[in-house]
Amino acid sequence: MAILGPPARRCKPMGACVILRLGTGRVTPLPAPLTQEETDMVLLEFSMYPLDKGESLSPYVARSMEIIEESGLDYRMNAMGTILEGEWDQVFEVVKRCFERMKQDCRRIAAVIKVDYRQDRRGGLEAKVRSVEEKAGREFRK
Repeated sequence: MAILGPPARRCKPMGACVILRLGTGRVTPLPAPLTQEETDMVLLEFSMYPLDKGESLSPYVARSMEIIEESGLDYRMNAMGTILEGEWDQVFEVVKRCFERMKQDCRRIAAVIKVDYRQDRRGGLEAKVRSVEEKAGREFRK
């Protein structure tokens, strides 16, 4: 399974964009790095768990949570998974580390990953919830 990068908007308006044609082996260099304000961010929600370790999986989730905590990325854990916020490569690196650790003693692993890509916006973990609460005129349980 190949994981592709975010949509090719790593250029300024009217600037040159990178075009990558799969299978050609050619990569055009990216334009100058984007500033902090221009960085594309993603929210990545995932759950990962072994299928060969019985019913109680919390020890394996706890190991993944240590990796997530050590990453320094903003995150929210819930009963069904964890949401990470960061740049594309950062959040997928955390998922990869969780997988690499889990496969050390698990022969079968399931993972579900959802990604919300947004250009030029940070703070989505808090802002999305706050926006819904503002529109509803009240706070919801978190």
